[in-house]
Amino acid sequence: MDNTFRLVEKRQDITAIINEAGPQVGGDLWQVAENSQRIVYPITNIVVDFQNERITFQVSENLLFNPLGPIFVRINFKSLVFKLLPGDYKISQKKLTSKFPKEGRALDYRCENRFIIRPKIYLPILMRPTIGHTMARIEATIVDISTKGIGLAINDRYKYLVFKESVFTFLNIAGLEINETLQGRVMNLPGRVWGVKMGEFKAGIKFEETLTAETYQHILLKSK
Repeated sequence: MDNTFRLVEKRQDITAIINEAGPQVGGDLWQVAENSQRIVYPITNIVVDFQNERITFQVSENLLFNPLGPIFVRINFKSLVFKLLPGDYKISQKKLTSKFPKEGRALDYRCENRFIIRPKIYLPILMRPTIGHTMARIEATIVDISTKGIGLAINDRYKYLVFKESVFTFLNIAGLEINETLQGRVMNLPGRVWGVKMGEFKAGIKFEETLTAETYQHILLKSK
């Protein structure tokens, strides 16, 4: 599959990428000056404040940007790039704090689009670890879905069971009994992202086999 850039139009998607990348992922802040020269500062640290919906970018020297002009941000993960307009950011010496961006562009590693579940829609799932604590049952809610994978909001009390590369067997999805015919592997753990409640974390799971059309359509119907 060829990697292509996609437009990222949801704040939760952008903050999920930044959160998954980690605080030391690096990147650049830049602005085009009046003489058309580009002023660039490498990013040394990133702090995401979900409660106040702010992101702070730290650099190694004082920022000398024009506060009346736009600033561009590039993250060294999925080549995420977005623009901050005057009023969306604040500069304080070696720090730039911005509101959560509304739009950006990132490399798309997905082979198909996912369907985002609206926050007010409650679609529960029930699953169990395939190995280890096989008697444990994990309840979660669906955040996004495609026929290849699923994004879940999971209560923090299950953190000890959910880790990268762990495999789970699905028992029930949005009220539909699966009869243990579907398994999935945890591919990423971006943690708490925009749209996930306090006390929960997000997990991205790739299905071992493509979701059946019947199950996928059932989920879409339940989400309306």
